[in-house]
Amino acid sequence: MKLYHISLNNLRRRKSKTIFLAIGLIIGIATTVSLIMITRMMNEDIAQKLDEYGANILIVPKSDGLTLSYGGMTIGGLSFDMQQLHESDVDKINTIHHRENISTIAPKLVGAVKVEGGRWKAEGGRRKVEGERQKAEVEHAAPLHGISLRSTGLLVASASEANHKTKSLVVSRSPERSEGEANSGRQKPTSQPTDALLVGVRFEDEFKIKKWWEISGTKPGRETEILLGSEAAAKLQAEIGDVLKINGQPVWVAGELKETGSQDDEFIFADLKTAQEILEQPEALSLVEVSALCNTCPIEEIVAQISAALPQAKVTAIKQAVKSKMDTLDRFKRFSSGIAAIVLLIGCLIVFTNMMAAVNERTREIGVFRAIGFRKTHIISIILLEAFLLGLFSGLAGFLISVFVSRYAAQAIAEVTLAKLNFSPTLAVLSLCLGVALGMLSSLYPALRAAKLEPMEALRAL
Repeated sequence: MKLYHISLNNLRRRKSKTIFLAIGLIIGIATTVSLIMITRMMNEDIAQKLDEYGANILIVPKSDGLTLSYGGMTIGGLSFDMQQLHESDVDKINTIHHRENISTIAPKLVGAVKVEGGRWKAEGGRRKVEGERQKAEVEHAAPLHGISLRSTGLLVASASEANHKTKSLVVSRSPERSEGEANSGRQKPTSQPTDALLVGVRFEDEFKIKKWWEISGTKPGRETEILLGSEAAAKLQAEIGDVLKINGQPVWVAGELKETGSQDDEFIFADLKTAQEILEQPEALSLVEVSALCNTCPIEEIVAQISAALPQAKVTAIKQAVKSKMDTLDRFKRFSSGIAAIVLLIGCLIVFTNMMAAVNERTREIGVFRAIGFRKTHIISIILLEAFLLGLFSGLAGFLISVFVSRYAAQAIAEVTLAKLNFSPTLAVLSLCLGVALGMLSSLYPALRAAKLEPMEALRAL
């Protein structure tokens, strides 16, 4: 009879004890592996959502700047040798090596405009905007010069734009309308136009990158529809359904942006093509915001690759946003690791306690083995072999249970889709190794203690 036969017979003979030990190991392994699987999937899911929640890379034209100061006081600044960004540059971003890490690209054109307001009947306003747009003479509006974007801390300016004239264009609603004007659907034009900032965007991309936006009304779906920031709407005294003229071009207010607490509240958002037409800057861009998946690729690599693709642009990583995302993920990983460590410790204590009890119960058996010539190494081998077989079985069972549990726990707790919970051979091997290591380490001291029993002391228990 070989040693492993003795170990197998002991496990069969002590079925209740074996099952109890196996359950303790299975619970520990299944819990640990389930936490690892759920944590990994949640990390990927959270990382993806965080990466899509706002931009973490900003692209602006390169320019040389000069700060003017006198007597230690800054009195202004000057930007010159300003480069230009164009819509074709967006396509170049999609050619970088890590293009699969690019989630959303949101190009923008920013310009100062003047708005004058009129009001059509809601039921016919949109059609009249389309007709009016074809025959209206578009006044020239100066592109924005020296816009300070507080949200990014960058200055978008063009020396060449300083030569353009800023012409008026403002929208304001007259509080009083005559009955005839109401019937005709027209509002008396205001005497004083209102200055405003127009931001041309691709609304589909903008809503992806700014998921915190809440809108009253509807999302703009046509080129003639605009979205007003809360402060811009109050300043222009405009409401949803109103028709405004921006530099003489009529547009329809489709929705109003609820207060965000950022500079977005001050802007008029229009379709990028419409803004380029109003500002007379076809294909031009003021800046590009990029949402990159920085969880799977260092943000610095993406910035370097975009800089190489766009030599005329200054590419900057918004490190505060990236650091905040990574800190959130790190805290979650530490929390999950702590829980897994506690569960493993409990599993070790269960196995250790039961193995110690088993050694005490088998004192007579061990004494007989020693009396008939078994060495200390043989006794240790028998007990550790039992722990190995028990750990191997528990590791396999724990992994199968963890796959089942994690598929539903992740969906219930973290709303992670089942498609993300794939079979992992690495985790299967980890479960087996964890079960074996847990069982053998917990049984090592009891095995050494059993090997130290003197044959005569053990035989006295007979």
